Amino acid sequence: MAQGIREAKQEMRALVRAARREMPAAAQRLARDRLAARLAGLVADAGAARVSCYLPQPGEADPTAFISWAVEHGVEVLLPVSLPGHRLDWALAGDAGAGPAAAPGRHGILEPTGPRLGGDALASVDLALIPACAVDAAGVRLGWGLGYYDRALASLAAAAAPPPVFAIVHDAELVEALPREPHDVPIDGVVTPSRILRFP
Repeated sequence: MAQGIREAKQEMRALVRAARREMPAAAQRLARDRLAARLAGLVADAGAARVSCYLPQPGEADPTAFISWAVEHGVEVLLPVSLPGHRLDWALAGDAGAGPAAAPGRHGILEPTGPRLGGDALASVDLALIPACAVDAAGVRLGWGLGYYDRALASLAAAAAPPPVFAIVHDAELVEALPREPHDVPIDGVVTPSRILRFP
């Protein structure tokens, strides 16, 4: 059974990667701008002064316009830094969310180069905005199989007052159902360019 679940996850990841490669640049820019508006609204509704986010890989749902907006409006943005052992540290975003304040990390993904805040800094945010391969209608999040966010979310769930966790994906990556394993931590909501969905 476990092997079948892992194979189903790999098939979904392959489908998402293929769809992201085929997404036109103009559609990606439009999605980025629409995400910025959705995320800004979510932050305002939550009254969040500190959030987590991420710098995207090519084709990934792109929150960089939101990060720029957040920093300009006095919202602190924590960005992940990958460490050995598939653990995450965190650092504050620079003025534009990227540029000279970011450099490729362990997996070639842009990461902030500023002072590290420690792995437990995620528990200090008012709203956790995280990447995903896909999310389903029950709040199951599919990652990319390395376990960084699985570990971070499991630790966050054990915090005294964990913040709400929303994944950011393209519209087509919000699906009806995904395979789930015991270590998959359910999330509180999902943000796409066209909607915000909260899970019960």
